[in-house]
Amino acid sequence: MRHSSVISVLFSLACIFESVVGLLQVAGRLESHHVLFAMTGTFGNPGPYGGFIAMTAAVSACLAWSLRGSDRWLHRVLTGLGWTAAALGAMVLPASMSRGAWLALGVAGVVFGFRELGWKVLWRRYRTGGWLCSCALVLAMAGVFLLKKDSALGRLHIWQMDLAAIAARPWTGAGAGRAMGAYGEVQAAFFANPRAPWRIRVAGCPEYPFNDFLGVGMEFGLPVMAVVCLLTGWIGFRLARKKSPLLYGWLVLCIFALSSYPMVLWPFRVAAVLMAVGAVGIAFAGVIVAGACWLAPVQLKEQRAVDRYDHIRSLPTEGMEEAVVADYAGLYCDLHDNYRYLYDYGYALFRCGRYADAIPVLERGAGRSSDPMFWVIIGRCQEGLGRYPDAIRSLEYAWRMVPGRLYPLVLLKEMHERLGDLPGAEEYKERARNVPLNPRNRNMMELHERIGK
Repeated sequence: MRHSSVISVLFSLACIFESVVGLLQVAGRLESHHVLFAMTGTFGNPGPYGGFIAMTAAVSACLAWSLRGSDRWLHRVLTGLGWTAAALGAMVLPASMSRGAWLALGVAGVVFGFRELGWKVLWRRYRTGGWLCSCALVLAMAGVFLLKKDSALGRLHIWQMDLAAIAARPWTGAGAGRAMGAYGEVQAAFFANPRAPWRIRVAGCPEYPFNDFLGVGMEFGLPVMAVVCLLTGWIGFRLARKKSPLLYGWLVLCIFALSSYPMVLWPFRVAAVLMAVGAVGIAFAGVIVAGACWLAPVQLKEQRAVDRYDHIRSLPTEGMEEAVVADYAGLYCDLHDNYRYLYDYGYALFRCGRYADAIPVLERGAGRSSDPMFWVIIGRCQEGLGRYPDAIRSLEYAWRMVPGRLYPLVLLKEMHERLGDLPGAEEYKERARNVPLNPRNRNMMELHERIGK
């Protein structure tokens, strides 16, 4: 149990650090990492930040509870540390607006109440009150759903597409790193038929499956997904048997992973490994260290390539297209699975007029991303090569992937005008008029004006 307590202390320190960073961001002393949100901690946006705060605060509170009443000075210090971390976490968590984090922490709190506070006895004694509390909880969850209704509907749509992608390749999956490429395929097939306006409104091109378990199924198939679920349950069972405070952090992480993408981010990966060490024992740390030593050189090499790529992106490109292409080409061996790099490389080739070279790069990126812009640029490359039927198919496919976007329809309308097919151009113009408009989206309104000319 000693290593489990040490890990819990690390979680408390992490919670205090992230909470203080968030409070300093709100006070204007530190800069947020997202232009739309004042508080993100060290994360890129407030969603994962809220999940991390919820996970570490749950462990901190349970650590303090487990050491309550002890006369040992060290336990008193750790109790104070745990309550401090939990209090700071409770201060910043509401500001994250992360409903997944709120729900995960709430479920962990209910489990804690039944395991540690004797709620089971209270439930048997006061059934009417228990049912009233349950109804109030359901109403609260409905309120949270309505707080950002379109966002919640969009999340439900994403999960439906995730399941469709798994159903398309249930045993093998799409392959490592290809989950969102498979997502784009099933969403394009879904919108091949007319759908309700709200479906079009909430559909987008997410970067992640917003459910880590479904993401595993999309990449590797149902058998691997089942193994991951069993391993997750086994670790939770081990932590419960040891009565470790880490159990509640594990619960928060697993529930949060049902509606977000924590395991894509390194802080959550490290936290998951530490909790697994707390469940299995210190001997498991040797396996982790060996794996880290094996993976570290590869990760460092890739990170250097990413840093070089970010530097190239920051440079002005006007009049230097060929030099940019040469720089991007030198990174291909290390970043050939990075869809952002593949898009920029393919687009740079397109701007240089090297259409035949751009298409395979963009097609590789399209297999790793749900962004229809890959197919838009592919279509423009095919048009530049004079392959008009292929260009029309690519742009049609891009529009079906996210039918709320006007850009593919604008390009199709203008292409048909250049080809002298005025009835075809009018058809795409009419189709664009039926796309629901967002008056707050300046780019969309400009495209609407452009297609009306």
